[in-house]
Amino acid sequence: MKKNIIIIFSIIIIFTLYSGSSYFKEQSNVKRAAWEQLGPEAKDFIEGSWRSGKVRKVTLSPSMRNISEEAYIGKEIYVVSFTTKEDNPTINTIGIFVSIEDCKVIGTGCVD
Repeated sequence: MKKNIIIIFSIIIIFTLYSGSSYFKEQSNVKRAAWEQLGPEAKDFIEGSWRSGKVRKVTLSPSMRNISEEAYIGKEIYVVSFTTKEDNPTINTIGIFVSIEDCKVIGTGCVD
């Protein structure tokens, strides 16, 4: 009986660790894909590297500034947020809008 409980707990722990690592791998892939599609001027404007970005999912709305792919409005996308070297606190974070399907950059904007 004790052996069965240990085996069950071990399986649960392994499953939990595996699920968490795939989440972080996905986040890392999205940040890297967004970073690699930026030009040199944009990369120089950002504090840090692709690793310093933060990823979240949002629904794209028309008010989110520079959107190059209008077909994504109303759909869920990734926003990769990077802190910039800008001193102005109202614009010191930029958001890179990335499609979920193919990690293509579809726009940029300021992030609250």
